[in-house]
Amino acid sequence: SFLVKYFDETVILKVSNLISTNSINNPVINRSTLILSKKELTVLKLLAKGNSIKMAADELQVSVNTVKTFLKRAYFKLNAHSITEAIFKIFGN
Repeated sequence: SFLVKYFDETVILKVSNLISTNSINNPVINRSTLILSKKELTVLKLLAKGNSIKMAADELQVSVNTVKTFLKRAYFKLNAHSITEAIFKIFGN
């Protein structure tokens, strides 16, 4: 079963817009971007494009647990609590 989390509809719309306008390939250069490692940023890009954690692990040729670790570190550095929030903080305005 899945845990459903509440998201502000405006954040969801903004993330959807980022994906549709291909902004995922052009992260906003800010303090948040600079504090992430290359792998953490790559994981967020892959997830933003719709890949699952397993697919991201296969793409990077690492374990699922390694991808989860990159994701946890990115959450911590960005003070984010979800993939959607992390993506918005990196690729949004």
